[in-house]
Amino acid sequence: AVYNKLMKKVSRRGKPKLLTAQKAWLEYRKKQCEFNVLASSDGSSYSMVLSYCHAYLAKQQTIILKQQLDCEEGDLSCGSQ
Repeated sequence: AVYNKLMKKVSRRGKPKLLTAQKAWLEYRKKQCEFNVLASSDGSSYSMVLSYCHAYLAKQQTIILKQQLDCEEGDLSCGSQ
């Protein structure tokens, strides 16, 4: 939901950059979680541990996107890309 709100807010020039960043983040999340859960890959807890990893990283990404969405006036590093 935060990603979609941010996508509506960014400039026409920023939209493809945000889309590219999000696709890269999804690939990062996949690869990072594959590594993180390697020890449980043969066990019955694999799905649960993998889901937890995805949820944890998604929470972190949401914080990052929300910072872009709700940036303070005058902050040139965010908001009106």
